Amino acid sequence: MSFAAKIKQSRRHDIHIIRCKDIKNRDCYYVVKCPVLTLRKIIESTEDIEDLNAVSEILAKGFGDEPDASVWAMLEEKFSIKKEDFA
Repeated sequence: MSFAAKIKQSRRHDIHIIRCKDIKNRDCYYVVKCPVLTLRKIIESTEDIEDLNAVSEILAKGFGDEPDASVWAMLEEKFSIKKEDFA
């Protein structure tokens, strides 16, 4: 599924996963709560976003491509969102 299709599908809720590289070029992710228009601004930004908290609420973060089981459990408990909702 393309990145654009994933964003379109994620419009059902305001929880999004941003996958990126940190300053040491390691894979990392942020699970954020923000409107999809804010997410688009983050993605389309040509500058580094120094403070992601300024434009969204960071619910979880970590290293790797995917959140671990504890993050998925928290999303399901707090927001009734399952991993399949991001597929």
